[in-house]
Amino acid sequence: MIQLTLRTTSPLVLLVASLQSQAPGAPSDQAASQFIAIAREADPIAAAKGPRYQITIWDIPRGKPAARRANLGHSPWQPTPLVRSPKLLRWQVATPAGDGGGPYEVKLLKADLRSFEVTELLHTESAKAIGQAGDQIYLETSSGQSVLNLKTGIISELSPEIFVIAKHGDDWLVEVNGVIARYDATKATIARRYPEFGRIEDRRASRAEWHGGRFAILEGDFFDAAGKPLSFLLMGTPSIVYQRLRILDLETAAESRIMVRRQATGGSGVAVIPSEMYTELIGGMFRYTERRAVEDGERPPQQLDWQQDVEWVTIDIANGKELLREPYQPREGTRPDPMEVCRVPSYLRGHFHGAKPVWPTTEDIARAFLRHQGNTAPDRAAKGIVKVKACCRSADGGQILMLADDTFYHCNLKTQTLSTWAAPTALAKANVDLHEVCDH
Repeated sequence: MIQLTLRTTSPLVLLVASLQSQAPGAPSDQAASQFIAIAREADPIAAAKGPRYQITIWDIPRGKPAARRANLGHSPWQPTPLVRSPKLLRWQVATPAGDGGGPYEVKLLKADLRSFEVTELLHTESAKAIGQAGDQIYLETSSGQSVLNLKTGIISELSPEIFVIAKHGDDWLVEVNGVIARYDATKATIARRYPEFGRIEDRRASRAEWHGGRFAILEGDFFDAAGKPLSFLLMGTPSIVYQRLRILDLETAAESRIMVRRQATGGSGVAVIPSEMYTELIGGMFRYTERRAVEDGERPPQQLDWQQDVEWVTIDIANGKELLREPYQPREGTRPDPMEVCRVPSYLRGHFHGAKPVWPTTEDIARAFLRHQGNTAPDRAAKGIVKVKACCRSADGGQILMLADDTFYHCNLKTQTLSTWAAPTALAKANVDLHEVCDH
């Protein structure tokens, strides 16, 4: 890889924030709290010139007053984690007047959440993460693809560029120069090329599952009943569509192609949204769920009835021939329990208000915990409309921090203890995102 020189501001360090909120004499290397807040606050000084917002980072020690520790400057947008940790942030800032181009530019920031030193790594027209392997973060920027090393902060050009199809740990399936290949993401090197497979037809529609590192199932283009490619579907109107599946054997370089019938609709910014499809690999057989055929003039229902509308289909991977078609029956592990997936403790499952949510959010779980504790202060049903400004769950699932109105609620799901304390007025009035401080 070639080291890439990218535009950045000067000085490189934006701000080392030991603001007035830090107590006099407090050690500069004090341990960071478990949670921080990134806030978009109205700037009272700039208000006379029109709406302007300053972006700040707050330290949220449990049970103690929150402290504003860094001010990044002005922007209509709040920074968001580039990957999972708030230690690396992607921040959109308004394009300077007269520069032309789009409405915003992007800065990548590295935040030391112990000293609250924030360093700018990159300033470009656009940037997003396309994958991570260890300390290597793969970036798609307006200048092309590059790799950011988290330890050194060095950004290097990636050549040749890749299109990521699927990931199995650090072993990726990619398309490079029109050829599907296996890719070692820790070394940014091609492990094996598969010219036998041909290229990806439509990258916008491509999704993939990787079974055991050997078989990859690629979802491709959508077609109507006459075989005509679909460009979009009407939002909220269920339709029967057909999708091409490619089954790739990464050991033998053999490929099977089949057409699968699915129910789908259109969405905002998404041309085709298909219903769920479950797949299994058993020996040399591939099993998948397929929408049953409909009679002429029959309109698909808004919601699938899996027992009536779906079938299991089994094919021979070697030749793509259908071996068995049978009524749908749930198989162990094919339809996971949302309460298990969302790690909802058993003692909370009877405390959801009204109908139990299909996929409970962090806010749903926090509210259920407060009801379990007998605290209904932030509950809309008990106190009218109460705005939950932000909610964050720890990576291990054991703790939730919620900001509702002007109060912090810390829920320890493991010890079943609740702590509450007042939030500063500035945070109560701001747009707030909460984040856990962790190493992942």
